[in-house]
Amino acid sequence: MRIFATSKPTPAATEAALMADMEEELAAGRRFYEEGLILQAYMDPAYKRTFMVLEAESVEAAKARFDTYPQVARGLIAFDYTPLIGMPAIAQVHEQKATPLPDWWPRS
Repeated sequence: MRIFATSKPTPAATEAALMADMEEELAAGRRFYEEGLILQAYMDPAYKRTFMVLEAESVEAAKARFDTYPQVARGLIAFDYTPLIGMPAIAQVHEQKATPLPDWWPRS
């Protein structure tokens, strides 16, 4: 299942607190990407929020993994999770043209 995850800082997220465990946070992000949990990841230009497309069995499974992010575990950031489905208009274009759905298409 594809899931859109967006982070937001909590009131405890001071710059000093966020930077204190940045190496651990980056290592977790690399691990999640290498494991295939994170498919795409973006940040806002101010480095305050992240926007990610995930692949997991369920929202609960993604949340369980992301709860191990150091900054989530320390209460510095929280994530919102939105399950994604493919847009019917895109599927219709491929159906009409008899072409396969794109590689990025959400698989259920």
